[in-house]
Order: sequence, then C-alpha cells, then structure tokens
Amino acid sequence: MKGIIALVVQYAAKDWADEYGIAETEAFNDFAEALRRTVHDGGIPETLDKNWPMMRGHLTAHTVDGLDATTRDELLHLLQEARDADRDGALFTEITEHLAAHPQDLDGREPRWVVFHTCEWDNGHFLTGSDATVYDSWQAPARALVALERQRLGLDVQPT
Repeated sequence: MKGIIALVVQYAAKDWADEYGIAETEAFNDFAEALRRTVHDGGIPETLDKNWPMMRGHLTAHTVDGLDATTRDELLHLLQEARDADRDGALFTEITEHLAAHPQDLDGREPRWVVFHTCEWDNGHFLTGSDATVYDSWQAPARALVALERQRLGLDVQPT
C-alpha cells in the first residue's frame, strides 16, 4: 500500500527575507534550498515519526523532482482526478444555480436529468446550455437520446 499526501509550505518572500537578513530577491532561492535540505536530511519524516509513531519507518519525503517515475505518475493521476472532481463539482453547481434562478424552465417539475446538447467547434465538442432539456422521469432521457441518435443516423428522415 502507498498513500501520497501533499505537504505545501508557503512563506511570504518579504517575511523570509526579513527573518533571515537577506535581500527579498534572494528569498525564493534561499527558501527552496532550505526546503530541499530539510527533505534530503530526513527532517520531515523525523518530525512525523515523533508525532505518528505507528508510521515510524514507513514515511519518506521527497521533492517532486526527487520522486521515482512510478510515484510521479501516481501523483499525476491523483491530481488529475482531483481536478476532474473540481470541474464536475463546478458544473453541477452551475447547473443547480441556473435551475434555481430559472424555475420557469422546470414548469414545476422536479428535475432528475438535464441533457445538454453539444456544439462542434474546430477543436472539439462543447456543452451548450441554450438547448438544455430538463426531464422529470427516468425514461424521458433514454427516449430523447434514442431519438437524437436516430436523427443523427438519418433513420427518422421523412421521404420527400
């Protein structure tokens, strides 16, 4: 088993410079070097060992550039999943806020599905809210999607 956690250390450049008596322009490099030394000297696992004895001997700390390729890939995957979850949450929030601000679009129905149509651009397909349809039953979206697919395939074209 392996768990990856992020440890973010932030320090204002001016405060760092004032604390250590260096120019503010040198603060970033000095700060980065201090973090690198702390990681490489084992200071982070040592500190955690004192406060989390059950994990003693099982913790390592690395700078991102010091991770092995497999761990970097795992970290990238975790970050992408977090980004996707944020985007999904933002989209859900936007839909919820839109429906709350435009109750007339619901005609008094309780929404179960919202189907967005797409718009094709040069570099892909994008959701468009202008043709969004709200459905209040579980069967309606399936029927609508089947109808759209039949239309796309030209199966519902009436002879002229």
